[in-house]
Amino acid sequence: MTALQLELVQYDKKLENLKDENDQLVQRWMKKMSTEAEYMNDVNLELQRARRASLLSPNTDIQSIDGNFFSSSVNNPAVLSAGTRNSRVTWSAYPRSVKKRIDARSSELHTMDISNDGHILATGGQEKTVNLYDSMTGEIVYRLKGCLSSVNHVKISSDNRLAIAGSSDTSIYTWDLARMKLKDTLSGHIGKVTRVAISKDSSRIVSCSQDRTIKIWDVKKNVCTKTIFSSSSCTDMCPLDYNCNTIVAGHMDNSIRFWDTQSGNSIHEIPRLHRHTITSVSCSEDGRLLLTNSRDGTLNIIDTRTYLPTVTMSAKDYKPTANWGQAKLSPDERYVAAGSMDGNIFFWDLAKSGKSSTMVKLYSQSPVVGLCWHPNTTLFYSVDVKGSITTME
Repeated sequence: MTALQLELVQYDKKLENLKDENDQLVQRWMKKMSTEAEYMNDVNLELQRARRASLLSPNTDIQSIDGNFFSSSVNNPAVLSAGTRNSRVTWSAYPRSVKKRIDARSSELHTMDISNDGHILATGGQEKTVNLYDSMTGEIVYRLKGCLSSVNHVKISSDNRLAIAGSSDTSIYTWDLARMKLKDTLSGHIGKVTRVAISKDSSRIVSCSQDRTIKIWDVKKNVCTKTIFSSSSCTDMCPLDYNCNTIVAGHMDNSIRFWDTQSGNSIHEIPRLHRHTITSVSCSEDGRLLLTNSRDGTLNIIDTRTYLPTVTMSAKDYKPTANWGQAKLSPDERYVAAGSMDGNIFFWDLAKSGKSSTMVKLYSQSPVVGLCWHPNTTLFYSVDVKGSITTME
């Protein structure tokens, strides 16, 4: 027995030594990654400038598609600086019928967003452009150019002054929507940029990448002010407050993590919330409710004050779109919408605790990659990977 006890003590010491070595390796790896990221921040910026200077002429930042920026009420780019959300519409029922279909004529689309005033739809994809549409007529009004690779995610700032895109070329691009010109390129990631977000005052941009980092950027100075390292790649993220001081991220390891972007520290983690990769996270405007979607076919509503799930949803025929399947809360927080791999849209009524779902067939049979609720009307938009934009009401 004594010999076994001595051997056990020796194994315990070896285990402690291995743990110490592992901690040292992790610290060295994080320090090395931080150094490389800062180095790449400088090198990529110079590289992008040189490539753009050789590939793009001053007139290729923007291609005007229509002489009128918008028909009817929105016919001047200056309106972009004045957009504010009106009183939220109350949804008495989920969208049931297709009002319009738009052929985006794109090789492949990855993302869609709607402006804060509801006038603009923005899409991005394989063609390396961000396309702007009149949300009411469906007419394309501008193509924003400048990306050197495909667009993975696009966002329009709350004041409607900036469009932001995360690209597969590891960079974040910003366009001035008042002048419709490429404004800046933010470089520093060493993997594809999968998601971007911007603070309400447009002073900070947050980006996440397949390089397992989340970066915070100063828009005025065009520099990375903080890099957050994670043990798992981030598939989606969203801010919980106006200034992006707190963000929540969904990860490949099926977990949700809350981050303080000022200190770079983890606030809270919900490990293994789903049985499979989390495909999207989105929150209510006040940050009180968090909606998560997963490849396991389930969706959760999380109370961000307690970090506990309050509603769990699923549907028999619901099949999320790979690792990027989107789900969105309606502006009045009553309905949840999610796009399926077969091109259909599923709706859940939170007033009924999300216990029953309704499928609306769009007959496109192409994976849905983007969803948007109109902020001020009862219109709903979806886009599939083949470039078909559908308006529902």
